[in-house]
Amino acid sequence: MVRRLTDAAVAELRAVGYADLTVRNVAARAGVVPATGMGSVSCREVADRLATTAAFIMKGAS
Repeated sequence: MVRRLTDAAVAELRAVGYADLTVRNVAARAGVVPATGMGSVSCREVADRLATTAAFIMKGAS
């Protein structure tokens, strides 16, 4: 579930940008109900994975 939410968050971030990023849209992209998706994993897990992914993307961009 964490991987699915993380992948969806990265895709949504690329598609709409930070200003328009919402939990509802990330959950929809991941194919989960927002309350279910966020209730089954901790925000910390998703945040840690996003930070790792962002660092990887930035490293490749430089």
